[in-house]
Amino acid sequence: MARKKMKSAKSADGGALLKKKEISMPQVVEDFCSRASIDTPWIKRMTVCKYGKSYEGQWDRKTGLKHGKGTSMNPSGEMYVGRYEDGVRHGYGVMYFWNGDKYEGQWEKNKMDGFGVYTWKDGIVYRGEWKMNIRTGKAKMKYPNGNLYKGNFAEGYKHGGGTHYYADGSRFEGSWHYNKKHGKGVFISKEGIRTKQTWRNGRKV
Repeated sequence: MARKKMKSAKSADGGALLKKKEISMPQVVEDFCSRASIDTPWIKRMTVCKYGKSYEGQWDRKTGLKHGKGTSMNPSGEMYVGRYEDGVRHGYGVMYFWNGDKYEGQWEKNKMDGFGVYTWKDGIVYRGEWKMNIRTGKAKMKYPNGNLYKGNFAEGYKHGGGTHYYADGSRFEGSWHYNKKHGKGVFISKEGIRTKQTWRNGRKV
C-alpha cells in the first residue's frame, strides 16, 4: 500500500499537481496474532496478540483466523475496525493510519477495493472507486483551498474526462492525461462566459 512520498505543487489554476502515481499513503502494519483455542465456533472480545499488537473480535475456531467483525491495533497507533474474512480485511471497514490519514469503505483481500473515502490529514478528501489500493474509476477529490475535481481516475491519476471546479466559481470541463489537462476542453468563468481551449500535457496551445 505504501507509495513514495509526493511533493505537492500548485498548478497555474491553483489545484494540487500530483507528481506521482498516488498521494503519499502510510504503510499498513500487519497485526500477526497468536491462535486462540476454545470450544465455540466464534470467539468474541478476545485479545491474544504478540508484540503489543491486539485483536478484539470474532475468530473462526476451525482455522484459527480472524473472521467476522473485529478491531485490530498495533504499537504505532494504527487501528482497523471492520470485517475480516479468512484472516484478512475484507468487506466494509475503517482504517485509522498512524500518520492521521483515514480510509472508510470497501476492502478485498487486505486491499482498498470498491467504493471508499480516503481523508488525508492535510484535508484532501477522495471519494470514489478503488482497485487494489489505487484510485481508479469515477470519483470526487476535494482540496482544502475549496477546489473540487469530479471525473475519472486511472492508476491514481486524474485521467480521462473530468471537471475541475475552482473556489472562485469558475470551472474547466475537459480531458486529463495523468493529472494534466490534455486535449480539448471548455473553461467557464464565474460569470458564465465559455472559452474553448486545447491543452497538451498541461500547457495551453
